[in-house]
Amino acid sequence: WDLRTGKHIRSLVGHEDWVYSCALSADGKYAITGSSDKISIFWDVGEGECLHSLKGHTGVVYACSLSEDGAVGLSASSDNTLILWDTKSGTKKALLE
Repeated sequence: WDLRTGKHIRSLVGHEDWVYSCALSADGKYAITGSSDKISIFWDVGEGECLHSLKGHTGVVYACSLSEDGAVGLSASSDNTLILWDTKSGTKKALLE
């Protein structure tokens, strides 16, 4: 959405079920989303492109967050885990149980 005009710009298509969480990097260039499909997706918002599909949870991803520069993502799931992600490579940095 364009916040000034309220006009729809693009949709981010990639999840196969409900999206429960979305977080933007401080500069608004990147986003991370969490879904009941058990996946988080790291997005290039300007291009509307899925940069990485972040798989590692066995439950619904209810919350996610990004570091200020967008280099590290965090996802929280109903499987009682948190995963820290390297968003540049799409790899898991740490699993917190």
